[in-house]
Amino acid sequence: MASRSAFALAALSLVRTAAGAACQGKPNVALLVSMAPKCLETCADACEPFDKLLAAVSAKKEDVLYLTGIACNYTTELLCVSKTENAQTCGPIINGAKTFGLPLPTTEAAAKEQCDAALAATTTTAAPATTAKPTEMPAASTTVP
Repeated sequence: MASRSAFALAALSLVRTAAGAACQGKPNVALLVSMAPKCLETCADACEPFDKLLAAVSAKKEDVLYLTGIACNYTTELLCVSKTENAQTCGPIINGAKTFGLPLPTTEAAAKEQCDAALAATTTTAAPATTAKPTEMPAASTTVP
């Protein structure tokens, strides 16, 4: 019985080490690695965007447009965790993202819609500032009548 426990602990340690190696240098994803190590081993490219998203949340930059901007720069990487074949191993991350309001795309179409909406929301409709010089006043006449 003890050998099964030791084997299970060794296997778990190996999985966490592989995921940890994939996310090495990304301090904000340590919790995600502990929640879903197999997910971040499979979707190692998602470590960087998750690190940036979680850093923004930690810095109190909880503005949805700001977070969506980060997510839109990493759509392909983030979509990995939403793939059907990764649903079970990445489920804890997907659920955690929903809980924290992180804009995690679930499909390419949803990601495009989300990014297009964020872009439209950040585009201002105000007239651009002009660089034209003000009209000069005519010089005063020096001619005496």
